[in-house]
Amino acid sequence: MHDDLEKFVKRHRDDFDDKQPGTHVWENIQKDIAIRYPKKKKNYLGLWRAAAVFLFISSVWLVFEKIGINQQGGESYVYESPEMHAAEQFYFAVINEKKQELVHVDQGNERLESNYFLDLNALDSAYTILKSDMKLGNTSDIEDAMILNLQLRIEILNRQLNILKALKNENTHENLYL
Repeated sequence: MHDDLEKFVKRHRDDFDDKQPGTHVWENIQKDIAIRYPKKKKNYLGLWRAAAVFLFISSVWLVFEKIGINQQGGESYVYESPEMHAAEQFYFAVINEKKQELVHVDQGNERLESNYFLDLNALDSAYTILKSDMKLGNTSDIEDAMILNLQLRIEILNRQLNILKALKNENTHENLYL
């Protein structure tokens, strides 16, 4: 019986391929699928609320961290010694003086090396970190590191000044013999 059915299907294959089910059949299938598997609406409202709460809490934390409010509600202060304060003022005055001299020697020729700026910026960032670490304690070691940082800045400025002065003298010397 199985062979007879198979032979019948093979003989009348074109008759079967010719027929298409009506649109009502496909509509019924779609309705059946919609009933069995309803579309789930994606609700992102809860996710947005959680993100907003996280953003608000992290912003508040960063603001309080930035202005230094401690748990008692008072402003926290980095207690540095009067000697350190005086040393900072002295070194910053020397650094500013060296920067002014550097600008004067260079006179807009833009010969300053980019490494010089990178080193000063790196030292400035390290100094800021050291200053914030003073809240944690061990202030004498941190103050020593801060002074060393300031001395390194002055050393970098002095070296750059020496390089620029040597270049300027060399150019002047060459111009005399031309």
